[in-house]
Amino acid sequence: LGVNKTDARKKVSPNTHRPQNVVVISTPKPPPLPPEETQTLGTGAATFSALWLAAYPVAIGYLSSSAARSDAAGAAFTGSPMGLIASASFELLVFGLVFAAASLPHRRLLGGPYFRGFRLASVGRGFAYSILLRLGIGVATFAAITALSGITGQSVESLGGAAQPDVGALVDIETLGQDPVYLTLNLTVVSFILGGLREELWRAALFACLIARFPALDRSPAGQLLMAASVAVVFGLGHLGQGVAAVFLTGALGLGLGWILLRARSAWDAVFAHGFFNATSFAALVALQRVAPDLLPQ
Repeated sequence: LGVNKTDARKKVSPNTHRPQNVVVISTPKPPPLPPEETQTLGTGAATFSALWLAAYPVAIGYLSSSAARSDAAGAAFTGSPMGLIASASFELLVFGLVFAAASLPHRRLLGGPYFRGFRLASVGRGFAYSILLRLGIGVATFAAITALSGITGQSVESLGGAAQPDVGALVDIETLGQDPVYLTLNLTVVSFILGGLREELWRAALFACLIARFPALDRSPAGQLLMAASVAVVFGLGHLGQGVAAVFLTGALGLGLGWILLRARSAWDAVFAHGFFNATSFAALVALQRVAPDLLPQ
């Protein structure tokens, strides 16, 4: 009997013929989104954490400004190495408590998505960024003083003197040039840990909260600039104890650091840029004290 195999296969009922090897085609899962693009923090929790983090520097600015007006006002980091260590430890403790409370609604907020993937190249980029930041702030300050001089009729010298922040409210300038241990602590602990790491951790966490609450801000350069400027205003208010000039200068610094953090998608460049900016500022104070003490902020 000659039976066509092709016809025979066509007559087989699907109920009686079950293929042994079945290839199932499935769509592979897409790779996980980068942490900065995952919006896992609810809007309510994001709002609470953002407001809590924003209140931290504002409270510091208000308290330090009130203390600066008192007769017993002195440097925040008192003029001795042990006093500086004690003050720095207290500030880190307070920040740790504030940050822990802000992280309660969302544990992954700790560190933020911007503290991933540290590379040694961030040190070099941070140093380069610190130079660009200083040049940019210097040019912007000179332009603003010149414009105000033309509007008000006051001399550039007098306006420039008024634009100097009260550095003495932060450190003991005299001890800075006389005690090498005190200077070293300012160049390292104050510059890179209190200034660089602590404040950029705060900035990165606040950015994470704002992006979770308003995702559209992170989708365009204009939105990122608006977010960086808003956080910079709060950052500037945290330095109110050093005078109104310090609010504007540190606000400008915060704008630059925020832009670096958002565009680089990593806080490490901003941490080292901030640290080198602070360290070179302290070094400049010591140099002025030795070479041209008349130019020191009064």
